[in-house]
Amino acid sequence: EYVSPDEFSTAVTHFINNDEHVQFIAYLPRTTHKQRTNLEVISRQYGLESFQISSYEYGANKRMPKKSEYYPIQMIEPYNGNQHILGVDFASNSGIAEYLQSARDKNEIVAVIEPEVISQFYTQPLYFLINPLYAKSTVKITLKGRQENITGFLITAFTLDHLYEFHKAGIELSDIDIRFDIHPNN
Repeated sequence: EYVSPDEFSTAVTHFINNDEHVQFIAYLPRTTHKQRTNLEVISRQYGLESFQISSYEYGANKRMPKKSEYYPIQMIEPYNGNQHILGVDFASNSGIAEYLQSARDKNEIVAVIEPEVISQFYTQPLYFLINPLYAKSTVKITLKGRQENITGFLITAFTLDHLYEFHKAGIELSDIDIRFDIHPNN
């Protein structure tokens, strides 16, 4: 069943309002090439007039070339201040695509700091929690079952201050899988 942007906003606003370190929460639906046009039309009908599945290359929003599947940011809260990344296909970056695949295949939330993809558009570095979403409430435990039933991802972006707050509060981070992707030009 489709969730409208208003329903998404209602569902996530509480979390955003209660944590000053949340930069955004976004929904990335799994979209095949065959579904691409339909997703873009539906998104425009919900008020996202210029929505298109795109890729950030060299700092410019470019229409994503044809490929078999996409994971675009279709809904994001808060909208103001983040609307410029709507439509960005998270899987257009090979590093992030690997993290999406890992979260999907293991049915685990993956934490990743990726300064090059989305963080380049914010004043401070972000880290992302990547949460896989599946079509069935009881996904087959097999790898194939998870791959067939993935419907998308919920991405929560935090400022790095959030990790520092965990450290100050004495919260143990040993059970969190955080991956750092270091780029020499950043």
